[in-house]
Amino acid sequence: MQIFTIKPFSDGCGSSSGSSSVGTDDISGYLYFQYNELEKPHERHPLTAKIELLAEQHSGLHSLTSSDLSPDSWLSIAWYPIYQIPSVKSMKKELSAAFLTYHKLKPDFPETFVEDDKKLKGHGKSSKEEVVLPPSGAVTYKAGGDVWNMPGTSDHDDRDRHEKAASSWVEKLGFTHSDYMFFFRCNLYYHPW
Repeated sequence: MQIFTIKPFSDGCGSSSGSSSVGTDDISGYLYFQYNELEKPHERHPLTAKIELLAEQHSGLHSLTSSDLSPDSWLSIAWYPIYQIPSVKSMKKELSAAFLTYHKLKPDFPETFVEDDKKLKGHGKSSKEEVVLPPSGAVTYKAGGDVWNMPGTSDHDDRDRHEKAASSWVEKLGFTHSDYMFFFRCNLYYHPW
């Protein structure tokens, strides 16, 4: 995760953004925060819990808004499905796939939507606006076979396009991303046949 601001930012907790020190162009903005998860996947905190822990020392993680962020701000999420519903024993190998998705925190064209008021009112909740952050890149591991690549569709091309986008993104920012390197190394040795 890297958070770049368009203006210098200080959160009063000793964290402040200054000129980028990770080898990026000045157009990235001011690097406020970066985090690279090094724990093994099964030892990691859930994403929201990790953000809360990090925000204790970097309050900007709660207070910065999308208008404060540079378009180069991003986070990645490693997805490791742990089981399938319903359980099908013959598909266990195909469903052992893992995914690493990259999301820009300030997408070029954010998709906003308001949830259905009727559905929410029936549950005693009010409507709220949400912002969808579609993946701007993705890397897969063990995502071979027809489960993940439907024959006769563009699934394989889409996966290649997302993998190239992820590679370009990490290279552009000059960020040594441990999860990306793990997926890259694993894919060198994985053969779905």
